[in-house]
Amino acid sequence: MAITSLGTADIDRAARYLRKLGYTELDRRWQAPDGSGEACIIAADRSVLVIGTISFGGPCLGRIVISDKRIRHLRRLAIAWADAHSARYERVKVWVITIDGIDGITEGQEVG
Repeated sequence: MAITSLGTADIDRAARYLRKLGYTELDRRWQAPDGSGEACIIAADRSVLVIGTISFGGPCLGRIVISDKRIRHLRRLAIAWADAHSARYERVKVWVITIDGIDGITEGQEVG
């Protein structure tokens, strides 16, 4: 899903979810300078950089499935973001934030 199809409200919900976990939003809808991809949301705490991607579905989804290839791509985007901003972090985490458009449940899972 292209980020342009995501509404501001969806990214706001993802940002709120990450804030509840103690992360600060740093960027959203970030495009890699080399055109290799785009990040829905970038957040961090003091030592961890988080890249969040958004999926849509119903409540009680159980384990979120995302390919290893997609996780590696998101990690590369997070590192590209850090490089573009001359920022350094000890770790990079990939989160999938799932939004249920029917009843408003937002849940997330660290996947990498």
